[in-house]
Amino acid sequence: MKKTIKINISGQVFNIDEDAYDRLSIYLDKLHLRYNGTQGESEILADIESRITEIIHSRIDNDKQVISIDDVDAAIAILGEPEDFAEMEDGEEENSEAKSGERNGRKYYSGGRKRLYRDPDNQVVGGVCGGAGEYFGIDPVIIRVLFVIAVLLWGTGLLIYVLLWIAIPEAKTTAEKLEMKGERINVNNIEKAIRHEYEGVKENIKNIPNSQAYKRTRTGMSSFGRIVAHIFITFFKIIGIIIGASFILAGVALLIGIIGGVLAGQTWLMGDLMDWNEFNLSQVLGLFVDESVAILAIICVLLVIGLPILGLIYGGVKMLFPFRAHDRAIGFSSFGIWVFALILLAIFALTEGVKYNEVERVAENIELETPTNKLYFMVGQSDYQDADFVNLDFGYHRELRIAEDNRDLIILGMPVVDIVKSSNEQPELRIRKESRGVNDVAAERFAKRIQFGYTIRDSFLIIDPYFRLGEEEKWRSQELELVLSLPVGYRIFLDESAREYLSGVDNQDKIWSKRMVGQEWIMEENGLKRFSTNTD
Repeated sequence: MKKTIKINISGQVFNIDEDAYDRLSIYLDKLHLRYNGTQGESEILADIESRITEIIHSRIDNDKQVISIDDVDAAIAILGEPEDFAEMEDGEEENSEAKSGERNGRKYYSGGRKRLYRDPDNQVVGGVCGGAGEYFGIDPVIIRVLFVIAVLLWGTGLLIYVLLWIAIPEAKTTAEKLEMKGERINVNNIEKAIRHEYEGVKENIKNIPNSQAYKRTRTGMSSFGRIVAHIFITFFKIIGIIIGASFILAGVALLIGIIGGVLAGQTWLMGDLMDWNEFNLSQVLGLFVDESVAILAIICVLLVIGLPILGLIYGGVKMLFPFRAHDRAIGFSSFGIWVFALILLAIFALTEGVKYNEVERVAENIELETPTNKLYFMVGQSDYQDADFVNLDFGYHRELRIAEDNRDLIILGMPVVDIVKSSNEQPELRIRKESRGVNDVAAERFAKRIQFGYTIRDSFLIIDPYFRLGEEEKWRSQELELVLSLPVGYRIFLDESAREYLSGVDNQDKIWSKRMVGQEWIMEENGLKRFSTNTD
């Protein structure tokens, strides 16, 4: 009974007995010592191991799965001992044991037989003709000419070539290349083949600078590089012209839009800032801040927005028409002005912001006396129905309207209406006014000065569509809310004109406030309930 060991040689796993393992290990160690430090050491050893694997694999079958010492000796007999080739420096071929025979009473396989491979070192397309030339011992050019003639005369040459390309393996390893040439696959020939390849590569690399192909390639590459560089320069010049022109056009359009919006009040860029031309932007801003502050703020806004636009135009001009200029001085001075204008804007914003610090509310209750227990609620016509105006929307039911009044501008605010249950026997109208100010006193004063009108006639309650600010007062976020308190059993008809004024009116039908108009409602203990759908 012998001990067996599992080994891996050149990617193949084998079972080998202990004696054979010792013999193979000694042989491989000798090879490592023999080629240690030599050029192509790893390639030589890899090809030798690959050849050992081929020989051993040919001696294994279903009845014999373990490598014996006879198998190892057979492989060594074919490849040769390293010391047999230690002094073969004169390049002579070893001819002994070139054919199948016996050494030391053991059979071995000859490595001198030829096999047909595709030659990757002498290929034009797939290496078929090069490999066939090596196999038959003729010039591959002759075989290539025959294939070309077959293609031209019969048309079958191409098909045959493709079939041979598929069927014939490529000589990849050194052992396969030696076998293709009919040389014995032993240690010495493997070493010489790999060294020959190294020397060939080194010689080719050494001769590259002096070769005509290299000189032609270098000249061609230089010309090609100049052409490509010229194309790139031209391309980027065109892109620069396009970008420069775009900068100029965009900057000019923005300037026209901004200046037109400030001076004329109507441009394609800013839209219909106003629907009239008699008033400028400073007058509109004068409704919210002091007019002197508004003028300075407009100048600062123009500088903050206009200077970058001017820089855009300047950059575009320089891209189209390169010229020398004191760019650094222009840039620093423009940046300083821009920063100064931005600081002034921040100061204006803080100064105006403190004027909205406090909020105050005032309320007024009006008892509504009607001949019946039914009230008709509607919104009257505005005195400014036909006047030019601009709407400013600050959120839900926070809409303002800037209208023209005898060549002056006024702010009109939109009231909101709510309907709730009252604990009194008579309906009641509660008017809540709210405003902001720099302090409580100022806020209360602004709230009290809100101007709003209404009319009670028979069973009709008609309110003004807008409220106005006090005379000469600025906008301080003034608001006005109307709360109609109805006793239980009281009915109210909501006219279509009240659609945009109702806000958050609770009802048992869970109908959105704006959809309650055109219907009659009755106040019950649980709130409003639709009384009828009559729209008369």
